[in-house]
Amino acid sequence: GHTSLGGPDFIGVVFHPARFGKYLCEFFLGNGDNGSLLIKDYGTGTCGTLVQGKDILIHFANLSAFEFTKINSGLESINMGNTHIALLRGINVSGQKKIKMADLRQVLQENGLKNVKTYIQSGNIIFDDEQTDRRKLQEKIAIIIRQQFGFDVPTLVVQKDGIEQILKANPFQEGAEENKLYYVLLKSIPKEALVEQFNQLQFEHEGFKITDTCVYLFCKSGYGKAKLNNNLIEKKLQVEATTRNHKTMLKLLEMASN
Repeated sequence: GHTSLGGPDFIGVVFHPARFGKYLCEFFLGNGDNGSLLIKDYGTGTCGTLVQGKDILIHFANLSAFEFTKINSGLESINMGNTHIALLRGINVSGQKKIKMADLRQVLQENGLKNVKTYIQSGNIIFDDEQTDRRKLQEKIAIIIRQQFGFDVPTLVVQKDGIEQILKANPFQEGAEENKLYYVLLKSIPKEALVEQFNQLQFEHEGFKITDTCVYLFCKSGYGKAKLNNNLIEKKLQVEATTRNHKTMLKLLEMASN
């Protein structure tokens, strides 16, 4: 421990460096002159910067995360966790499975998810949670919705990096109008034999590319007129899926990065 700052009794909290500035500001807004920070260098070039005070120690645990540690063990521990994106399928469509986003945010936060944000009414949720198993998060959110709203909603959870990788790997992105690009995100990896069968199909004015996590669609006449849609892909590949357009994918990545 840092004896001059109060001793070795630490409560550790890990959060990502991309959000370091935000959390640092929130800490000082909440604690004012009563807070203190020590940033130690573990090969990241921080050079042991000290922000004077007596209650909080922050140091780099490794290159991918900071360890946020409290010297005063009497203070409440805070865990910011990992940022995830949950995609719901089939809500608020034609008057079916109605969920108000304000109600959804509230019930998810009441059940332990942190920093919950939503985007438009189709069921796009950005949240923080220390859990890293997306299957457990998918099940948790689906159960919360079933108990609170009374119906089942297929739920897919992906991390920010997953969205970023899917966007970068789009084979149709160059030269295509963005409003023609769609992403059918897959809940599980489709069987190779089914993928091979699907690849034999042809659709006029429609291009597609199947990967383990996503079916990329290039809908030259628009998604509304496309024969190759979410329902057909689920049926042919025998996996659950949910579709988002290019604009939504970019917005989700932006919101998850902030």
